[in-house]
Amino acid sequence: MDCAELVLGGGNRSTKILLNPNELKKLPNVEVVDGLGLER
Repeated sequence: MDCAELVLGGGNRSTKILLNPNELKKLPNVEVVDGLGLER
């Protein structure tokens, strides 16, 4: 992933977090699908 941070979470602002994409690689059984999200 080429972005500096990801926004993850639910429908409202209080359930979202900013995350460095490299942190996802630390989780077991995570599959990253390139091109699935929207860049804004």
